[in-house]
This record gives sequence, C-alpha cells and structure tokens, in this order.
Amino acid sequence: MIIANVHYNEHYKRSLQSFIQLLQAPFVSFLMRAQAHERLSGPMKRVTCTFVVPEDVKPLMCCPIANVTFTFYDPTDMMIRLLVLSPIGARAENLALFPEASNALHDFCHGARLRRIYETIPDGAAVLTAVLFFDEINRDAKGFASGDGAIVVGGFFRQRVRESTYAKASVGTFPQMSFPKVPHVPEVHA
Repeated sequence: MIIANVHYNEHYKRSLQSFIQLLQAPFVSFLMRAQAHERLSGPMKRVTCTFVVPEDVKPLMCCPIANVTFTFYDPTDMMIRLLVLSPIGARAENLALFPEASNALHDFCHGARLRRIYETIPDGAAVLTAVLFFDEINRDAKGFASGDGAIVVGGFFRQRVRESTYAKASVGTFPQMSFPKVPHVPEVHA
C-alpha cells in the first residue's frame, strides 16, 4: 500500500489501518473490490470539447470550418488507472506521492512546489501529479488514428520509471485542420 510507506505522518498510518479494517470485513470487502475493479477496468470515460474557430483564422485555413471538436479520454481517469492498474504502480519504491526533503531538484517530489500544494489540501489527502505533453502519435491499423496528440505521464512515478510505457498513456489525437504550407524564403545576406 502507498500509505504504509509514509512513515513520517501518523495520520496516513491511521487512515491505512481504517482502510484495511474495512477491507477485512468479508461482505463489504468483496463488494468494494468488485465495484472498484469494474470501474477501473471498464471502458474509459471520454470527454468532448468543441471550440469555435475565430473568424480571422478561417480565411487562413485550406478548408474553413466553423468548429473544431476534440474527443479525448479523461486525464484524471487515466492517471488513476496508471497508478492502480500499472505494474510499476504496484511497487512502492516507484511512487513519489508526497513531498520529500532533498538538496537537489531531482524529481517532482523534491523542492518547495509540492510542499506548497500539500499545505493547501486537507490532511489525509494526496495529489496525483502529471505531465501533459504533446507529440506525434502513430498507432496501428486497429482503428487508431495517427497525428498530433497529448500524452499524460504520471508525475507521481519516480523519474527512473517515468520512461516506461506503463507510466504514460495517450489522452487522444487532435483533430486535423489543414493550413497551407508557408514557402520557405531563404535569407539574403547583404
């Protein structure tokens, strides 16, 4: 368990003990585990956002459109699945959920930023940090599109395991919009 490894905070230890006692109740434990497993391993939640293309941008497009619709997976759902279902999330030494004292800013859990975040949330709560970056996503022919997309990486994983495929997931690919290519004009040196 994540909370068991936080030896410097008694509140987390008490929370873990209460959680374990609840899970040890036979009937409640079975129902809770079954419901949690069903929610986490079931279909992921998709979110759709529609953005109006500004009027001054439309003439610059090859095929002007009024709206751009982007459908993607909920990044929060994705982070929870990375933490709970990923094989690297099963090992406590791969996790960095709480602020740690360090003389170097080696990882996201070091430094003052995460400490300041924890000062603003209730005791017993934890944050799931993430890095969202944009990259070209090339997928196979099983119905997945290729194009520019967003990747979420669990910032709650330690740096040494964040490069793993199990620490990241594709949120979705962006809708394609066509703009004419700008011809390259070589610089003229006088």
